Amino acid sequence: MRLRTLLLSFSSLVLLWGCTHSSFYEKETRVYRLSLDNLYPLPADYTMHPDDLPGNNNRARAALFHTSGASPASFVWQVMNRFPNPEQHPHYHEILARILLMREEMDAALHVADTRLEKKNRFFVYRLAYCHLMGLGLEKEASILLQRLDASFPKNERKTLPVQLLWLEFHHSEKNYEEMQKTFQSIENYLRKKTPLPEETLRTFYTLRIAAGMAIDRQDVMTAERIAIIMEKLIPLIRNSTGQSGSQEEEDLGHTYFITRQDWWQPETHRSIATVHLLRIYGEIGNREKVSQLYTVLMADWQQALRASKSGNSFEIWLPSVGESLFSSGLHEEAMNLRHQIPTVLPFIIHPDPSMEPESLAILQADLQRHNFRAPPLIQKDLAIRLASAMGPVKNEEAIVAWIASCDPPTLHRTLATRALASRLEAGLQAPLLTQHLAGLRQSSQGKKILLPETRRLATALIQSGQYEKARSFAEEEIARIHHHLSGHEAAECLASLAQAFSESLPSLAESLFSMAMDSFEDITPSHRSATIIHRIAILSRSLNAGSLHRRILTEHERVHRFLMNNTDPTLYGDRLIEEKLQFLFKISRIYYHFGIRDDRARGILAECAVLADQFHDPLIAEQMAFRTAEAWGYMGWFHEAYQALEGITITEAKFPKALLRIRQGVLTYDAFPALAAARFDTDGDGRPDFFSVLATQEVIDATGLLLDPDSDGDGIPDVSDTRPWFPDR
Repeated sequence: MRLRTLLLSFSSLVLLWGCTHSSFYEKETRVYRLSLDNLYPLPADYTMHPDDLPGNNNRARAALFHTSGASPASFVWQVMNRFPNPEQHPHYHEILARILLMREEMDAALHVADTRLEKKNRFFVYRLAYCHLMGLGLEKEASILLQRLDASFPKNERKTLPVQLLWLEFHHSEKNYEEMQKTFQSIENYLRKKTPLPEETLRTFYTLRIAAGMAIDRQDVMTAERIAIIMEKLIPLIRNSTGQSGSQEEEDLGHTYFITRQDWWQPETHRSIATVHLLRIYGEIGNREKVSQLYTVLMADWQQALRASKSGNSFEIWLPSVGESLFSSGLHEEAMNLRHQIPTVLPFIIHPDPSMEPESLAILQADLQRHNFRAPPLIQKDLAIRLASAMGPVKNEEAIVAWIASCDPPTLHRTLATRALASRLEAGLQAPLLTQHLAGLRQSSQGKKILLPETRRLATALIQSGQYEKARSFAEEEIARIHHHLSGHEAAECLASLAQAFSESLPSLAESLFSMAMDSFEDITPSHRSATIIHRIAILSRSLNAGSLHRRILTEHERVHRFLMNNTDPTLYGDRLIEEKLQFLFKISRIYYHFGIRDDRARGILAECAVLADQFHDPLIAEQMAFRTAEAWGYMGWFHEAYQALEGITITEAKFPKALLRIRQGVLTYDAFPALAAARFDTDGDGRPDFFSVLATQEVIDATGLLLDPDSDGDGIPDVSDTRPWFPDR
C-alpha cells in the first residue's frame, strides 16, 4: 500500500482537531505532511513506492522519518501502547504531548497540554515548546505561545497563587529576570490580601527562595529584601507534622524522629530549615541585624531539641550553612563560636511506631546511634571548611594561618589552608603566606599524599580569577609532583582530576593532561581499580572536542573492561555470570554514548548485549535485561533496534517500575545536535542531519553550517533512491 493512502489511526483522529483547527503553525506544517498525523509507525520492512521518495525535500523527509520505526517518537509510542490500558497511565497524556513536540506538531501538542494536563505538566510542555521556538529565533511565535498558555486557564484561575508560582518557576528557568520581577509583584500583592492555604505555604516559600536567589545574582538587593520579608511572614504558617492524634507524644514531639513503616519524618523541622534558608538570604544581602535575630531563634530551637526528653534529628546538618551566613554578614565571632556549641555526641532517640517489627526497630536504632556519634565531627568539619573559604578574601593571612593552627584535628589543616587559599585567589588577592603555609603542610608527614580535590580546587581558583599564566605554571608544578611521587593508574587519576579544572577555559591544556593520564595506563594489567579510573577519565573528558583522544580512551576503556569480563569471579555461574558480563558491556557502550561515537563498533557491542540478554534462564531477569538493552539502543539513537529488543515482553509498571519515565528521560531527550535547535536527528551518526526542523527558516539552517545527509542510514544507497532510507540494507 502506498504511503499517501495510509489511513489515520483512531488516536490520531482524536488529536486531529488540534492539528487542523489552529493556524498557529499552519503554514509550516500543512505542506508535505504525508502521514504526520499518524502516530503509529510504518512497519520496519515497509518499502515505499518510488513516487513517495522524499529526495532532498526537507519537510517530506521529516514527515517520513517521524512515521518510521527509526524515530524516537515512534519508539516511545509503541512502548507506551504495550502497556495494558495505556490511556489510564498517569503519564500518558504528558508523554503524548512530548511525542507530538518531538515531531514538531506544535498545535497538537499544545492542544493535549491545554485540555488534558494539570497545571505543572502543562507549564512543562509549554516550556519545551517555548525553548525550541526561541532556539530557532522565532521570538514572535514564542511570545504568542506564552499568551496561549495564559489563556489556557480560566480567567478566575490566572491570578491565583498556584498559577503565579508556576509562572515564577517558568521565568526563573528561562532566566527572564524582568518577567520574574513582574510575577513576584503579583504574588506580593496577592499575599498582602490573602493567606495561602496550608498545603500551598511550603511550596510558596521555596519558590520565593528561588526568586530571591535570582535577585541576589543580579545584585538587586531591594527586590531580594522584599522577597525575604514575604518569606519571613510565611514561616509561622508552614504546616508541621504531628504525632499520632490524641497521643501523649503529640505534645512533646517537637524535634523527635517519629518513625512509621513508610518514612522518618521530623515535626517542627520544616520551620527551622525554612528559617535557615531565610537567614542565608539575609546574610547574602548583608542584613546583619536580621541574621543575628534569626540566629538567636535557631539556636534556641537547637538547644531545645538537645534538651528534649524525646529528641531527634532536627536541623543540625544545616549548621555549617548557618555559620557561613553569619560570617558573610560580619558576625565573625558568632560564626567561630558555633563550632564549639556542637556536642560530642547527639542525644537523639527514636519514638517508634508501636506496630513496628522488632527487627526493623533494632535496625533504625542502630542507624540513629551511628548518626549520634558520627554526625558531630562531620558537622564540625564541614563548618570549619566553609569558614575557611569565607575568611580567605576578608581576613589577613596571619589571622587565617593562626586560626587554621587552632583547629582540631590537625589532619584537617591542609584542607582548610587549601580552601582559604583558593577563595583568596578567586578574589584576585595575593596570598604568599598561605601559599607557603600550604607548601609546608604538603611537605610534612601528614601532607605527602597528593589530594585530588586540592589540586583541582587551586587550579580552578586561578582560572576563575583570570590568572591563566599562573594556572599554567601551577599545572606544570603539579605534573612534576605527580610524576615524582606516583605512577600507573594512580598518576593517571591525579592527572585526569587536574585536567578537569582546565576543560572549559584551557581545553588544549586539559587535552594534554588527559593524554599524559593515558600514557600512565600503558602496560598496566587490568584490574577493578584501573577500570574505575579509566571510566572516570572517560567521564571527565567527554566535554572536550578531541576525537583522537576520545578514541584512545575508548580503546583502553574497552580493553580493560573486556579483560575483566573474560576473567570474572570463578565462583559466578549461570544467570549471575551472564549478568556480570552484561554489566561490563553496558559500561563500554555508555562511553560510546558519552563521546557521541555511533559507529559499527558501537552497534556490535549492543548486539552482544542483545545476545547475552537472550541467554538468561530466569524469565524475570531476562525481561529486565532485555529492557535495559532496549534503553541502551535508545540512548544511542537506534530506536528500531530498541523496539526489537522488547519483542515478546509484556510491559507493566509492576515488572518495570517507572518504565515510561525512564524511556521518557532516555529517548524523548535524544538529540544528536544538542547545541542546535535546527537539527536533532542523525541516524547513521556521521555528523550530518537527516533533516532540519520544519519550523526553521533557511537563514537559521544556513547558520548551522551543516549539510543535509544524502544517505541517512549510511548503507551506501542515496536517499533519493532508497525505499527504506532509515534502515541500512546491508
